[in-house]
Amino acid sequence: MNVYIFEDQRTLNLEPITLTRPAFEIRCGAFTCIERISIHLPDSNMYLIVRPELEALTQETYPGNIVNPAIVEEGLWLLGNVLWNNDLIDQIVNTKDAEFYQESTFVGAYLTEVEGRKWMKNEGPSVQDYKSTKEEKNLDCKPIHFLWEAVQETGKQLESDVRFFSDYSTPKTDATLINGNQILAHSSVLIAQDSVIDASNGPVVLDKNTVIKPMTHLEGPLYLGEGNIVESMTKLKASSIGPVCRLGGEINNVIIQGWSNKVHDGHLGDAYLGQWVNLGAGTTNSNLKNNYSVVDVM
Repeated sequence: MNVYIFEDQRTLNLEPITLTRPAFEIRCGAFTCIERISIHLPDSNMYLIVRPELEALTQETYPGNIVNPAIVEEGLWLLGNVLWNNDLIDQIVNTKDAEFYQESTFVGAYLTEVEGRKWMKNEGPSVQDYKSTKEEKNLDCKPIHFLWEAVQETGKQLESDVRFFSDYSTPKTDATLINGNQILAHSSVLIAQDSVIDASNGPVVLDKNTVIKPMTHLEGPLYLGEGNIVESMTKLKASSIGPVCRLGGEINNVIIQGWSNKVHDGHLGDAYLGQWVNLGAGTTNSNLKNNYSVVDVM
């Protein structure tokens, strides 16, 4: 099956992350959106439709996929920044005479070759939603429109994603494990014996080659991607951390895209960091206004 993963005209609501990457690379739970789609549709021919300024970068990042194809054929079209699962995808595939929305946002449809080419000829998803004479149906899905929505949803999404780690198991370690059947680690993970891992509030997944140094406290829901190093005395909870990060201090309710450092003392909370970010010694962010009022985003 041909699958077209597209950005829409609302993509820049996810800036600054989407200034340098497509919206389908937003991380939530254990995966980015496109990683999750690839898991659900492993045998599909996947095409990526992005803004022109990201075409070359996206093609370099995904050499096995065609980016912004000149010709489209019959296939499944999915908005890239949705938290897709098999049930949602099946609803679209099995209802080819409808187009699907989540409230006012077009999220997907199964389009004929003529329908797909007409949409692309009319400037495509980055300019306008798909419109046709098909029946409009509401799909009970979760598009990530703003970065704080990814942060808010990551714990719930991780609970859904843990089923993809069936070959991981409770680590054999002298560390203190609380609710150990909800702690899943790859066999290559190293955990210091005086660490504490608490899965009382949600699962903890430790991916390949992660290192947990002495006297750390990890609390779920938590995902640590491949090659992470958690320094001694770190307090880390309710977060999703991409690959190859160094972590330290206090980290709470955070998504880090990957390849970044927050290794020194200091607090990082209710935040989304991109790639190749380095927070220097003593860096602290505040997630609470002094007058306890609502935090505005400008």
